[in-house]
Amino acid sequence: MFQPDHLRNYEVGATLNPFQDRMNLRAALFYDDWRDIQTDQYFASGLSYTANIGDGRNLGLEIEAGWKATHHLTLKANALFNEPKLTRIAPGYGITNSASLPGVPDVSFGSLVTYQRPITATAMLLLTAETGYIGESRLTFDPRFSPIMGGYYTGKLSAQVLTDRWRAAVFVSNPWNSSSDTFAYGNPFSFGQVRQVTPQRPRTWSLALSANF
Repeated sequence: MFQPDHLRNYEVGATLNPFQDRMNLRAALFYDDWRDIQTDQYFASGLSYTANIGDGRNLGLEIEAGWKATHHLTLKANALFNEPKLTRIAPGYGITNSASLPGVPDVSFGSLVTYQRPITATAMLLLTAETGYIGESRLTFDPRFSPIMGGYYTGKLSAQVLTDRWRAAVFVSNPWNSSSDTFAYGNPFSFGQVRQVTPQRPRTWSLALSANF
């Protein structure tokens, strides 16, 4: 039998728009208080059950910035810093005091560059490049038995030609063809016996042609 969990979030932030609104800056400091955390646990057989494992908290800082460098070029960036921790461990789980909240990376950040300009009287060229980093985190609460996942970069490039009616685009995802582990889990019946990974999708090219009717 398990009980409902309760989550409270406290946040304070600020926004600035200097340089005649050409730049946008936003920052937020937050604190999450999570009581009676519900989580899926596993028997040795691999079958799961739901339980309240204890209390946790996360102290974090989120930062975003945008800059309109020219009429054609825009730059954006963001970063997220977390300090997750399990503050109370329910009796019977034997988890160490260094336990943390699973799936919460200590740091992640990203950027986006956008360039657009007219190429004819009716068509617009739009180029974008985006990248991000997902920091390392653990799959489960107990660091003694929890594999590390994350610690990888993402990316996407695109080129589009737009008119009022038509859109032609080419995209490439994961341009450096990384195979980093995004999620260290797959089969509960072999968990802890073999290494389980969910790699990033390989480099992928996409073409798109669409129209408004």
